[in-house]
Amino acid sequence: MNSSFESRLLPLNRLKKSPRNVRQTPHTKQHIEALARNIDAYGQIHEMTVETERADDGQPTGYYLVTAGEGRRLAQLLRVKWKRIVEDALMRCQVNDDASPRGISLSENELCASMHPADQFVAFKQLIDDGSTIEDVAAQFSVTPSVVQRRLKLANVAPDFISLYRDGKVTMEQLMAFAITEDHSRQCEVWKELPPNRRTPEDIRAAVTLQEVPITDPLARFVTLKAYEKAGGPVRRDLFSDEDDIYLVDRALVERIAKDKLDRRAAAVKKEGFAWVEVDLSMDCSKRATYGRVRTISREPTEEEADRLRRGQERLDAIEKEIEGTGDEETLTLLHAEREALDDQIEAVEDSLCVSHPDDLAVAGAIISIGSDGKVIVDRNRIRPEDRRRAITAAADGRGETDKQPRTHSAALTRRLTVYRTVALQAALVKQPNTAVVALVHALVLRTFYAPGARGGSSLRVDLEPPELERDADDVVQTRAHADMREQYDRLRSSLPDAEALFGWLMEQTEETRKELIAYCVARCLNGVQSDDRRSPFDEVAKAANLDMRDWWIPTADGYFASLPKWRILEAVGQAAPPETVRAMALLKKGSLAKSAEEKLSGSGWLPALLRAHVA
Repeated sequence: MNSSFESRLLPLNRLKKSPRNVRQTPHTKQHIEALARNIDAYGQIHEMTVETERADDGQPTGYYLVTAGEGRRLAQLLRVKWKRIVEDALMRCQVNDDASPRGISLSENELCASMHPADQFVAFKQLIDDGSTIEDVAAQFSVTPSVVQRRLKLANVAPDFISLYRDGKVTMEQLMAFAITEDHSRQCEVWKELPPNRRTPEDIRAAVTLQEVPITDPLARFVTLKAYEKAGGPVRRDLFSDEDDIYLVDRALVERIAKDKLDRRAAAVKKEGFAWVEVDLSMDCSKRATYGRVRTISREPTEEEADRLRRGQERLDAIEKEIEGTGDEETLTLLHAEREALDDQIEAVEDSLCVSHPDDLAVAGAIISIGSDGKVIVDRNRIRPEDRRRAITAAADGRGETDKQPRTHSAALTRRLTVYRTVALQAALVKQPNTAVVALVHALVLRTFYAPGARGGSSLRVDLEPPELERDADDVVQTRAHADMREQYDRLRSSLPDAEALFGWLMEQTEETRKELIAYCVARCLNGVQSDDRRSPFDEVAKAANLDMRDWWIPTADGYFASLPKWRILEAVGQAAPPETVRAMALLKKGSLAKSAEEKLSGSGWLPALLRAHVA
């Protein structure tokens, strides 16, 4: 062997970093620590390649420059610090003074082929099988324990699929989907059951966990992981998900816990006087639609309920001010959570004030179910399909119907929505003089020929005082309808003479001009603001004017969805979006959910029933 290319034992403290090593990016601290632990476990597998250091006169200095292996040198120095070896411990090195140091360095770094990933995770499993711990393997190979656990999961996939992966016929993502279960027979069954075009990672994962309940499912969220595990339920964790998805394996146990919780709630609701209370774990919109609603009346709140409503609203107002005045994310999160809880409490009290009509108590009931947000839904004042004939017979006997319907929105939100509806009809009616004249005649005839409070009524104030719409919706001035009304006002006012000359001027105008002025004055005096969802005289005018609120209003996060409880937001989105979208949105916080609902329904033409009822 040539004297300038030979293997020698050299003292560690005589080895120095070479200025001609092509790796300029320094090794990370974590990598050097992992390499040191690996050397502790298995020794230094590869020799360092060095060249003799020479002084300016060409004479050896007694030191050697590490051409290839700087990471190993640093790892050995770290072992000195750990007191594993002494500073002059002998290192097996290959001295090469002939070849280009940069060529040697580049060769080591560039021509080293990485092993196939399947070889890596199978090797990790073999190390564990040989007695190493997950923590040991993680430390020795500069990875986290969770990475080792994932590699072990992959190594436990059926060998046939690992072979297919080596051959490029199965992707890593498909392998990760199979790894959710260690049941090789189930993995093979799923592969055979799924047609080739349906063997996506998502389809494989769904098929493998078909009988399990993901933690994001409303049923699992209602039961809670804590209660399920306390009952002895096994769980499965998807280590390959960014969220570390959890699956509740025992669906029967999940459903039993949920049923027990709902039964306890049903017993409390039954005490409210309902003829029946039904518990359903899987009540969807189509099934709920088969149930009718009985007639309802409103009862006065008790002193305690009135106090809870008052204090709840006062706290909500205070929370809104606190939200506007803080920029701290943690504080905002807490305030939003408190606001959401208060919304639910207030709505629960308001719902309880809507009770079944005394004549319908024999058929009135309630449905207890789980909403898409994982919370209980108590749907009161329902009637079973088989009891509808009985209710129709009762109505035919003369008991009639009530205008009162179960509340969908709070009184404040109902007033705000009907403000938007009112100003929209005002803007529409200005351009329909004939309809405006009919509305005016209707109001005058009612006032002249009928008793006060006669059934029917009018939404027009004959005293010509326009309603104070801003009181219930201060943002109404920002709507397009309000802008249209203002534009019409400015146009008409500019054509009018002084007040003392008005009568004579009107006598000289055409019928068309006089009707245009009547239309504007009538429109300004319309008032359809109300606090509940009952029908009103406003509906007739809206129908005659072909009012379509889709032309005047869209639901936004701040203007609408933020005032609803989460389950009503999700219910609204469910009318225009697929179920999987609703399930995903159920995980969002109230503020994010409101914004997401605005985005999902944008351009869909969706309207709440209160406004949709007047679409011609």
